Amino acid sequence: MVQFLDALKVNTVDLVLYTGIVRRSSIDSNDSDVRVRRLRQDIPINLSFAYKEEALHLRNKLLLFRFRNLHSQEMPESLVDRTIEPRLTQVFAPLLSIIADPGAQRDIRELARQYNREIVAERSMDVEAQILEIIRDLLASPLQPRLTLKEITSWFVDRHGDDYERKITTKWIGSVIRKRLTLKTHKSHGVFVIPLSEEPKLARLYEKYGIGSQEAEDSSPDSAAISLAGDTRVEVGDVGDIAQGGIPEKLQEMPSP
Repeated sequence: MVQFLDALKVNTVDLVLYTGIVRRSSIDSNDSDVRVRRLRQDIPINLSFAYKEEALHLRNKLLLFRFRNLHSQEMPESLVDRTIEPRLTQVFAPLLSIIADPGAQRDIRELARQYNREIVAERSMDVEAQILEIIRDLLASPLQPRLTLKEITSWFVDRHGDDYERKITTKWIGSVIRKRLTLKTHKSHGVFVIPLSEEPKLARLYEKYGIGSQEAEDSSPDSAAISLAGDTRVEVGDVGDIAQGGIPEKLQEMPSP
């Protein structure tokens, strides 16, 4: 038994160092250059027994409140705001159920909506939102029949390539689409594409990341058009026909002023 106790007699500093809590250099160093962070006077280093008693008293008061109101309050469906994030609804709906003052309820609802707007605004700056904008624009373009990861990456490099220090690759874009946006991809004719079956998920993702549904501007030079009057549009090739003396059929159908 004595030998066992002697085996337990180890240097306290060595034990702390062995567990990785403190580095030896911070203990043995006598350098005057070592900066010591000053402790705040209003925060104790060790919590006293009075703190534990106060915490226990507060916990008992909260537990008593729950017992007294266990079956007294119901959560009507009208308190559930489905226009904000589900997690925010889970936090604020129980709080609203125990507030009787309509004015206080209104203030709490507005606070929840404000938090929701801040969350959406932060998400709109993420790479996921940038990719969703490109997907929306590709779907609106008549020249892109398929959502290929190669084309999404190309558009992403053109729009946001200068904003990132890392190299923008198809592999990274595909990883964001699959893992963060939870959109499935599969290989078709040698390239990875987002199948049409995933398009119903996009409406929810647009709303989640604050992506508008406005039509995208066509950035392809092949589809440039000139607006002549009203809704009548003439392709650039037709203008060339005019220069050669030909009159397109759509112009022949236009009413005379």
